[in-house]
Amino acid sequence: MECKSPVDQKAFHELASGKAQGVVSNLLRGLLLPISQIYKFVTLSRNALYRHHILPSYTAPCPVICIGNLTTGGTGKTPLVAWLCRHLSENKQLRSVVLTRGYKSSHTQTDEPEMLEKKLGDTRVIVNANRIEGTRTAITRGPVDVFVMDDGFQHQRLTRDLDILTLDATNPFGYEKLLPAGLLREPVTAIERAQCVVITRSNQISAQELKALKTRVQSICPSVLVATTVHSPTAVHCPESQPQPASWLNGRSVFAFCGIGNPQAFFTTLEELGAKVVGNHVFDDHYHCTKADLDNLLEQALQNQAELLLTTEKNYPDIAAITTHTSLPLGYLTIELAFESGEENVKELIEKALASKIPRSRLPSSAGDDQNK
Repeated sequence: MECKSPVDQKAFHELASGKAQGVVSNLLRGLLLPISQIYKFVTLSRNALYRHHILPSYTAPCPVICIGNLTTGGTGKTPLVAWLCRHLSENKQLRSVVLTRGYKSSHTQTDEPEMLEKKLGDTRVIVNANRIEGTRTAITRGPVDVFVMDDGFQHQRLTRDLDILTLDATNPFGYEKLLPAGLLREPVTAIERAQCVVITRSNQISAQELKALKTRVQSICPSVLVATTVHSPTAVHCPESQPQPASWLNGRSVFAFCGIGNPQAFFTTLEELGAKVVGNHVFDDHYHCTKADLDNLLEQALQNQAELLLTTEKNYPDIAAITTHTSLPLGYLTIELAFESGEENVKELIEKALASKIPRSRLPSSAGDDQNK
């Protein structure tokens, strides 16, 4: 059973993908396409102004590594940001600061920023839509060696030393149409600005599809490094019990809900773990749940005889803030990024980017990296 979302994200995906048929759907697509062309013109013009240095960019006093994407919604940037910050801290002994715009966040309601702070411990997270102001704020609060710009590929006001672009293998190019007709923020040719493309959720498509995706990326930009990763589930966390390994879900009846850019990827992960997904609820990405939402979820879960109400690590803090006890166990699944290919090459690119502004004497050697694995 699937509940209807307060904002029907699924309906938009069906419209953009062409799955939704009928007079109204065809009319809507026809209306959105011209707007998409206007958006494309504005985006290409803006990119050209930055490329020819007509619009100015600010250069931070320390290296900036950007992790971004071409589409709206979830491509797996946050796990990659966490991996990068850990690499900088554990293998390079460098102090990184994450710059994020904090989309649909407030001082009391956050998702990715709060999750990153919890995951990374000592790594600071600065929430500011103006990334330049974010760098200045970070510097006033303490020493910084590296800025990690989260979701900043289109934010060209801040010069970066390395651009890492994430592509979700399950929908890498946003139905091949720009906003608002599709999910693309800019044309696919923007890959040319990146030095590295990380394909996420590469295990959720066939080997042939993955090969074709790599070929297309490198046909657009032959010099770009392409790496592949998977989202590896690690543990199930419930507030009233000890964390359980992800394999604990095998055979258990679960009612799943989330508010992320790619909800189907979450449900697919649960099914791959052997969970019996007896129902699900998809909220809009970054949606903040209310007590009424939670009551409705619990009612649906009980009706479907679920043993557990389960969400993502990103969405859980929002739920925890509005409840202390539920009639059904409530938990979240933690996910870590794992490289399938290209990890060492990505580390080499990072090393080069750091060396442009950090003296090599401060950077541990590659041998040191090997020892810390």
